[in-house]
Amino acid sequence: TLPLNSKNRVSQFFVKWAQNSPKFETSKKELSGLTRNGLKRYSSPYIKFNYSKKQFSIILPPQNVYVEEDDDLKELYWRVIKDDEERVIKPDFRSSVTGVRTEEISFTIPHYDIFDSYKIELIKDGVRINDRKIRRDSVRFFDDDGDMVTYSDHIPAAQIYAFTDTEDEIVSDTEIYSEHMLGMNLYNL
Repeated sequence: TLPLNSKNRVSQFFVKWAQNSPKFETSKKELSGLTRNGLKRYSSPYIKFNYSKKQFSIILPPQNVYVEEDDDLKELYWRVIKDDEERVIKPDFRSSVTGVRTEEISFTIPHYDIFDSYKIELIKDGVRINDRKIRRDSVRFFDDDGDMVTYSDHIPAAQIYAFTDTEDEIVSDTEIYSEHMLGMNLYNL
């Protein structure tokens, strides 16, 4: 966060520059999703690609679930919906200051399902407390750790890989390497 209320003259100039700088905004987008230690953190489910195993997974990241002291947690589970298929997954969890924290869960999906839409809900005692979606897309971008890269109009400046269906093609002004893998086009951008 920017030091908006700082009395320091240098900080005030920095804030003014940052609020009006397209370059600062671009850099901020490139670093979004990183913690102070430079490690990625996610609160929303995402697709991951394991390059060595040539395998895709959906990652359900840890979630903090509020539980009152006298509240007896009867039921906690993830519901993953794709088309007419539904998968229910019960997470392990541990106590935290405000309730419980679920453990990360990973499960494999077929490679031909990576472009599909997934509705993912966290249910506590029959009530949906978290509702996320991985939207259908014709291309999926991954960083060199295999984590799905989400974007609006900007792809971060880094080593990026993209998968498309064989009928689709990525066109770029820069030179890109492509090959066929798992019945899809794989691009090294």
